[in-house]
Amino acid sequence: MADHLKPTDNFDGPAAYVLRVAGILNPRAAEWFDGLVLSIEPEPEMRTTLLHCVVRDQAALRGLLTRIWNLNLKLLSAAWVTAEMGPNLSEEIQEKEVS
Repeated sequence: MADHLKPTDNFDGPAAYVLRVAGILNPRAAEWFDGLVLSIEPEPEMRTTLLHCVVRDQAALRGLLTRIWNLNLKLLSAAWVTAEMGPNLSEEIQEKEVS
């Protein structure tokens, strides 16, 4: 088991994620994802966009991944974010929930 995961971690309820997709998305692309927070990698050679979101459960996460697939975006990574791993991120996106 990974060091940052604990046996008490629950994946059945709301959770914060950071999804990395290839390319630089227009900020209006947030509308495609129900207004979740987009940020562009600061390094110009990276040319990736980060999607910061809170999903209500694993089914909602699957729906978000399906939207990425349907828009023909290349998913580079998906990371679960805990309050310990990114307290500022969790606060920033806490009010946004993907249905």
